[in-house]
Amino acid sequence: MKILITGCSGYVGKATLPYLLSRNFDIRAIDLTDPEIPGVDFRKADLMDARSLDQHCEGMDVILHLAGIPTPAKFATDLFALNCAGTFNIFNAAAATGVSRVVVASSINAIGYFYGPRAFELSYLPVDEDHPKFTSDSYSFSKQITEDIGDYFWRRDGISSASLRFGAGWHNPILTREAEIASYHAAKERATYLASLPPAESAPLIANAQTEFDRLRADRAFEGKTSYVNALSDPDLKLMWMKHTYFSYVDLGDACEAMALGLSARYEGSHPLFVVHRNNILNQDAATLARLFYPALANESALRDHQSFLNGARAEAVLGFKASTNPDRLLTP
Repeated sequence: MKILITGCSGYVGKATLPYLLSRNFDIRAIDLTDPEIPGVDFRKADLMDARSLDQHCEGMDVILHLAGIPTPAKFATDLFALNCAGTFNIFNAAAATGVSRVVVASSINAIGYFYGPRAFELSYLPVDEDHPKFTSDSYSFSKQITEDIGDYFWRRDGISSASLRFGAGWHNPILTREAEIASYHAAKERATYLASLPPAESAPLIANAQTEFDRLRADRAFEGKTSYVNALSDPDLKLMWMKHTYFSYVDLGDACEAMALGLSARYEGSHPLFVVHRNNILNQDAATLARLFYPALANESALRDHQSFLNGARAEAVLGFKASTNPDRLLTP
């Protein structure tokens, strides 16, 4: 199978290329810099130069679109241009050259729950792909638009697409964020402690952490206008980070497998899909975590064991994806 990969020199692209090469994909890759990975047909290209993209899509069976700015940016117009117009351009080139499938790196942030300066609460648990969106930051909004672009080209040109909403932590703390392991352990211990308290004692502590987390977002900390790094050394704020990423995660290797399945599985249509491990990142009782962090929804939610608060059933149904990484591995010192 011949695939074109955009954004091949980014963190995810560099991990994905050898993974797909090992599975005998024939890879052409485009970016502004060469990833220098043997076996890849690299071509320098700019997604903003729409007229140049057809030549790179010619002869391809599928496209894996990874290019984009991965967090909110000070200059939202630049982010919107690359993440949204760049995505439109690559789909449009696919349509012009007869490529019938595009797999896109979307995000759990397409809902808008984490970065947005305007706070809101979830409607139900576990969250599935039909949950309402309330995006109020540039990055999350760009992912919402990216998924709408997939819908548009399915309606217009019959291009099937999978917008893979990757869970948090997919950089794999063991390999790339070793300095953060201690903060994960502290958060897990803090969650255990909060669960041991009567609700009248735990609720004010969690409410105070929520207020502080909301202040960071309102101050546009995630857009680089203030700093949030030191604040997240506080276990309560780390738990707020986890709450707003649904206590979800996916290991990088599992994410690569989801991309491979997105390229090769048999499906049609435009599909946003949560790509997450079935367990929550703390590997703790889901009903207890819901009582602490989503109290308004806890009693009406059917939660079992250590499950994630994101529902990965659709990715399993459409792609056959099941994460395989043992969740305890992520919290091993």
